[in-house]
Amino acid sequence: RNNEESIRVFFPKGNLARSYALENNLAMIDEKYCHAITKICEIALVEQFKEREFMGRVYLSEEYKKYAIPFSQRSTSKTAKTITRGSRLSCEESTNMLRGFVWWTNSEDNDRVDVDLSAVILNENWESLDHISYTNLRSKKFHAVHSGDITNGGPLNGEGVSEFLDIDINAVLDNGGRYVVYQVYNYSEELFSSMPHVMFGWMERENGEFGEIYEPKTVKQKMDLVSKSTVCIPVIFDCIAREMIWCDMNLTTNGFHSDCGGNNVESNIHGVAATCYAIANAKKATLYDLIKLHINARGIEVTSKEEADVIFDIEDGITPFDTDVFMGEYLV
Repeated sequence: RNNEESIRVFFPKGNLARSYALENNLAMIDEKYCHAITKICEIALVEQFKEREFMGRVYLSEEYKKYAIPFSQRSTSKTAKTITRGSRLSCEESTNMLRGFVWWTNSEDNDRVDVDLSAVILNENWESLDHISYTNLRSKKFHAVHSGDITNGGPLNGEGVSEFLDIDINAVLDNGGRYVVYQVYNYSEELFSSMPHVMFGWMERENGEFGEIYEPKTVKQKMDLVSKSTVCIPVIFDCIAREMIWCDMNLTTNGFHSDCGGNNVESNIHGVAATCYAIANAKKATLYDLIKLHINARGIEVTSKEEADVIFDIEDGITPFDTDVFMGEYLV
């Protein structure tokens, strides 16, 4: 409450795929009352958790601090790993280039579906520095390259088509950038939810000049786009933290498509920055906070996996992607 943020960010109940950012005019509250309220809530939760089965010795990874609690998954896209909006995924240390991609086919009702992959590069203050899209295939300054515009997804049951977009992480940092925002637009104005096949994903690679277009081992994540929207912001990459911020947010178009050549990145640049600021600055409790309360109530924390009865880690035991586990056993 007292962090003096200029903007308040919140997500309306029942529509978590959209966010709102408003000017923060809330009055300050004395710190002693803030701490008292927090303590009351923590004590109440611990008392509830005490009634559940003893956990034994528990190992809890610090990486859990990067993952938001999955309060609701009804509005999220289908993914290879279930991830909550606002969570941060660290990239491999050897990664120098990101390759985002979108894959789709035509639909039953439309024999020519045109889906476009774009990216906006923003600085520390969420100001736009450049964009890469079908209207601007290359950015020499940021070493960014678009594969080219494909305007037809092909037969419904065919192999489909893909667009790719490569970003050089170090070039972004060297030229004052920080955030890379991948976006997917349906130029045909068909809702993603009505399409049988449309997917976004990204690869992490050491060098973009070598290797096959698709190398399965470099694909970090993929998501089926299922929102009732024609614009989706799947992820934001923080080049300084070297983390992918899971966004999966819809964007309401502004209605000025005719001036900008259609449903594309130029039409929505201001909405993109506002939405990304909202998701990156949302104040949400983390899975680390949640499991800590459970340990305080009914477990014993240990510092090594070898001596643990229960493991909470990125790769071992219960992972942040085991959403069903958290929604069932560990939430209130």
